[in-house]
Amino acid sequence: MKAHQHPYRGPRPITQGDKKNKEDLEMRKLAAETLKRDYAEVFTGKATPEVAQRVFFDMMNYCMVNSMTMTGNTWTYFNEGRRDIGRRIKALVPAELRAAYEQQMEVIVE
Repeated sequence: MKAHQHPYRGPRPITQGDKKNKEDLEMRKLAAETLKRDYAEVFTGKATPEVAQRVFFDMMNYCMVNSMTMTGNTWTYFNEGRRDIGRRIKALVPAELRAAYEQQMEVIVE
C-alpha cells in the first residue's frame, strides 16, 4: 500500500499539513544525525568547544536538570536518578560551560 492511500477509498490528496509534517520529520532526522556526530566527536576527543557545548546542553536537557521530576508514581524515582546524573555532570564541567547553560535556560524561561 502506498503512502496516503486508504485501503478502501484510494489515495487521498496531499495537504499542506502533510508537507509540513514531512519537513518537520526531515529536520528532526537531520538534528538527530548532527547530535549523534557531535557525541562521537566529543567522546573521541575531536570536538570543538561549540560542539562540546551542544552535547553538554543536550545532556542537561535529557537529564531534566532544571525540570520538576516528581510525577506522583514510580517514574519519580527514574526521573530523579536521571536528574542526579545530570547534576553530577553539571558539577564537574568547567564553570564557563555551566554559566552558558544557565544563561540559555534563563532565555528560554523568559
